[in-house]
Amino acid sequence: MKKILITVVWALLVGGIGSLFVFSNKKQSNETCRTLKVKIEYQNAETLINESYIVKLITREGIRIKGQPLKHIPIAEIQQLLTKNPYIKKSSVRIGVDCIVNVFVEQRIPLVKVMPAEGVPFYLDTEGAIMPLSPGFPVRVMVASGLIRTRTSVKKEYSAGTHPEPFKMLTPDLQKVYVAASALNKQDFTRALAEQLYINTQGELELIPKIGEQIILLGDTTRLTEKIENLNTFFTRGMDAEG
Repeated sequence: MKKILITVVWALLVGGIGSLFVFSNKKQSNETCRTLKVKIEYQNAETLINESYIVKLITREGIRIKGQPLKHIPIAEIQQLLTKNPYIKKSSVRIGVDCIVNVFVEQRIPLVKVMPAEGVPFYLDTEGAIMPLSPGFPVRVMVASGLIRTRTSVKKEYSAGTHPEPFKMLTPDLQKVYVAASALNKQDFTRALAEQLYINTQGELELIPKIGEQIILLGDTTRLTEKIENLNTFFTRGMDAEG
């Protein structure tokens, strides 16, 4: 008898909580949105986008949020819009219990600015995704130039960021630039030293440092870690000798 009573009590509790949850959701869906809040995680990178950019990205598509019934706000459409943006690595859109639409965005990290042989310049991020330059937000990163061949339309490649491995979507020249820039960026010294990567007529990588007038031939990307370690040692010993 006691066991049956406990079972009945649990059933009533579960049923009551379920009814309360349904009632709460139904009530919230009839509420109107108080405002839109945007939070951006920059991962210690320089700014490419800000809160105003995200709001304009949403509203210029004709999506109204503030003052609209929560049940009419197209959360899935907003999420898809953010996912397609070349500056955004991850995003989520949620409606809070306070009737506020919360947008969380993680910005991509620009690694190198590419000045191709033909076409417009762009950024490669730390995963190999292509991003357009961001008007109003100049970024100080390594530059890559020379005989860098890209596909017919770089703009079509912006969506490569949605690919799980954007590096594999790059042309061979861009893969070469990405690998070299990533390796140089791993160490504080070489990151500070590297001014520009250049692909010469033989398809070899050259490094132009910020100090001195020499051009350092890196060649291809094989044994790149060893080459950079030797470069680090060379400059460090040179500075110690001068000191």
